[in-house]
Amino acid sequence: MNSHTMPEGAWPMGLVSNCWRVQLENGVSLGVLIAEAVRRKLTVIELRQGSLGEFESGPHNVPDAGRLANLVREFPKVQFNVAIAGPYLSGSVPRSESLFVAGRDAAMALANGHRPHLRLVDLQTQAEPCLDSSVEAAARGLVELTEAMIEVEGTLSIEHSRQPWPWFDSVMTAARRKLGAQCSW
Repeated sequence: MNSHTMPEGAWPMGLVSNCWRVQLENGVSLGVLIAEAVRRKLTVIELRQGSLGEFESGPHNVPDAGRLANLVREFPKVQFNVAIAGPYLSGSVPRSESLFVAGRDAAMALANGHRPHLRLVDLQTQAEPCLDSSVEAAARGLVELTEAMIEVEGTLSIEHSRQPWPWFDSVMTAARRKLGAQCSW
């Protein structure tokens, strides 16, 4: 759903697929769960790595863009985004890293008339607030990944649940400076 189809003042409501982890582990199909969400008038769904059921594979739960594209055909009014986990604020994950590429491909397959939206969840990087080098490394890595999403006219979101706000703010400020006019955040 986009802004020109929503009633004045209405905001789309949604959820994250990891709230269905128990059902997915018990064999309920992701499609059935999304259908129920749609029935309940939820229109935005974040598909979280590890909670994609039959739409991911391997020991690292890699999203399968080809299979995920079927969800767009089945649920054309849903706005999807995809979230993947890794040490994305470490500065050591290149844009060619296989999980990032799979996540970007999944975001593109799920765009459904919207900008592809990939969310990176970093539960691993331990911030080193006293070291400017950790800020610069994280910013350089974030710029590289952001540029990969800019190339597909996509949106990149970052979750920093384990990093303190001051360090994260320093990383984002440095990344904005490096991206210059390419940055809309």
